[in-house]
Amino acid sequence: MSNLEYTYTVPELPNVTVSLEFSHFSDRAQYRYRLEESGKVIFEGDSFGPAPHVDPYSRDSVMHLLTFLTLRKGDTDNEYFDNYTPAQLDWIESDTCEELRWIVYDYEENGRG
Repeated sequence: MSNLEYTYTVPELPNVTVSLEFSHFSDRAQYRYRLEESGKVIFEGDSFGPAPHVDPYSRDSVMHLLTFLTLRKGDTDNEYFDNYTPAQLDWIESDTCEELRWIVYDYEENGRG
């Protein structure tokens, strides 16, 4: 598998980009991810595994990842946020995060593509 990278700029928020790149294969393919706002890295990791039926280098995959990166306290157990940095905790309460949540919701409710 090649180290393709897919970078998606959110049309409604042109200062927000999400990048995905093949990382490694364990029981299934894992991808590095990075969420940036205005060039500042908010989240990055190397353990994103898109659903097997989704092209990892697609908007569907990005929306799936954003479902998790835009979770807020109250959406899931508080322990989910134990390893968040103070900057990440601030970001999930930001207007940008809220707008991304609505973009993802609209995408999921009104069809993909």
